[in-house]
Formats: sequence, structure tokens, C-alpha cells
Amino acid sequence: MVRTAPYAHVFDRLPEAPGPPPHARWITIRVTWPAGTPWRYEHTDVFALPSRRILARPGGWFFIPAAFADVIARDAQR
Repeated sequence: MVRTAPYAHVFDRLPEAPGPPPHARWITIRVTWPAGTPWRYEHTDVFALPSRRILARPGGWFFIPAAFADVIARDAQR
């Protein structure tokens, strides 16, 4: 079972990152919003490149903490 707590902060304020390298292999993170949330049909997927600590989400590319990148990489192996 994947723990969801580490993923609760994908829309936190994060430092901007440069664009991804060509042919990057992204990991898709599916965001499921609670019923009644106005944006539950929007922004359901964000993408991570743990090896570069980059998160792609609405608004651009952002650096994520190394510990979060490690969690994403580990969970993607399951």
C-alpha cells in the first residue's frame, strides 16, 4: 500500500526548476480530490522526475525535496 501523506504537498510553494531534459521518463502521480472540492476535475495528474528532483504541475516545473523524490522513486517500483 502506498502512503498518501508524502504526496499531500504536491501543490505547496516550491522553488522553480529549469525545463526537463529531452526524453525524460516521467512518473505520473494521480491526485484524487475529495468530493465537493471545486477543482476535483482539474489537475488530476502531476508528473515527477525523481532523478532530477523535478515536479511538473500546472504553472511549470519545480524542485522537490530529495526525501520526496526518494519516496516517489520507491513507490514507482511497486
